[in-house]
Amino acid sequence: MKKKQQSPAIGVPAAPAPVVSEILDLADAAALLRVEPQTLYSWTRSRSRVRIPYRRLGKFLRFERTELLTWFNTLGREKNSGRPFAKARS
Repeated sequence: MKKKQQSPAIGVPAAPAPVVSEILDLADAAALLRVEPQTLYSWTRSRSRVRIPYRRLGKFLRFERTELLTWFNTLGREKNSGRPFAKARS
């Protein structure tokens, strides 16, 4: 005898869908931040003072839209927040 599959109860909220962030390539991420792709690429270098979130897929750089927006929103909220990319004066 086959068991009948139960349907979800009426009025019970469904489980939330997993959050999927949009994956951007270098050009799309640069357009989102309104900077030149070369500027964004330079921020991914290990010697850069700017620490931007990114991932490497082989030789390609990829960025998560939500991570970039979170990173961007934290700029200017740190110590000496006036110019986050300016060189320190001596």
